[in-house]
Amino acid sequence: MILTLPQQLRAPLFRDDEPVIQGRSQTHAPDPGGRIPRFGDTDFWDFNSVLRRPANVAPSIWRISFNGPLTDPYWNLLVREILMVAANPTHHAVIKHGLSLGSSGIEVPTMQNWTSYLRRLADWAAQSGLPPRPDQWTSEILRRRIKYMRDSGSYRPATTYSHASAFRQVIAIAPALSLPWPADDPWPGQSARQVAEFPQSSELVTGAVPPSIWFPLIGAAWTYIHTFAPDILRASRRYDELRANSQSSVRGKHEELKAWLGNPANKIPVHYSNGQPTGETPQPNYRLLALLLGVEPKGGNSLFHNHTKRAAERRRLVLEAVAGGTDHLRQPDPRPRTGHTS
Repeated sequence: MILTLPQQLRAPLFRDDEPVIQGRSQTHAPDPGGRIPRFGDTDFWDFNSVLRRPANVAPSIWRISFNGPLTDPYWNLLVREILMVAANPTHHAVIKHGLSLGSSGIEVPTMQNWTSYLRRLADWAAQSGLPPRPDQWTSEILRRRIKYMRDSGSYRPATTYSHASAFRQVIAIAPALSLPWPADDPWPGQSARQVAEFPQSSELVTGAVPPSIWFPLIGAAWTYIHTFAPDILRASRRYDELRANSQSSVRGKHEELKAWLGNPANKIPVHYSNGQPTGETPQPNYRLLALLLGVEPKGGNSLFHNHTKRAAERRRLVLEAVAGGTDHLRQPDPRPRTGHTS
């Protein structure tokens, strides 16, 4: 419900029941418990169930909360009006009011940023002993806020620039607001970057990668896909097959290991260290060897690594077979490269 405040110049342009986001695609499967945010919602606007949220964006970004100083009726209505106009610049009431703000409304992350900027502005004004609400402000207050941010050393120039740019956009929206907001440009003749002392560089941050580097990368990627991919997929299928047919019990595996090692067709899986000298004996991959013997990975610890004479005997048999030149099934070393042999 929108209250009538003594500072209001007129009624808001929007009805309480109007959706905040209009004319944009919604999610294909909205949360059954979700609710489309309405202009009259004074506590928060939650877009998680109604607008597509990129996977790398936290759900908290998709929820606009009017807390802190924004619970004040003046600030609450003012911020909701600002966001509503900025998100729907082609709304018939906005156009009818004579504003031309472009065709693209601000997105939810920008709405979140603007809400934060205005919340901090209200806090700063209160802490600085200034009038608590913009109906008693002039553009000098906005100028002082940006000067404070620029000179305090607590804000990056990019942050100060974002605040100055947002304040200037709110000034453009001000004629559509039902509550007063400073209408004069605090920085005539200056861009927001100039005000924030945040110059735009024409130089590329990252230099171009020379062909001598990316040509081999392209070639290696193609080799990986064209040459190695069939073997990788075949190995993956074989691994899944071994896992599916494995068990935790090691009963009878001691004699089975002896028979397996005695078959010249079997290859012992091993690890080769990076930079390992030629001729050095590689280390057996006991985990994969256990799987080849039908023992699941957890059970493989009992087969080769428990503190029993039988496990020690099995390790000895495997090490002797590797040292004796039994054919190896080479496995990549899972350890990070260090530039030397461990």
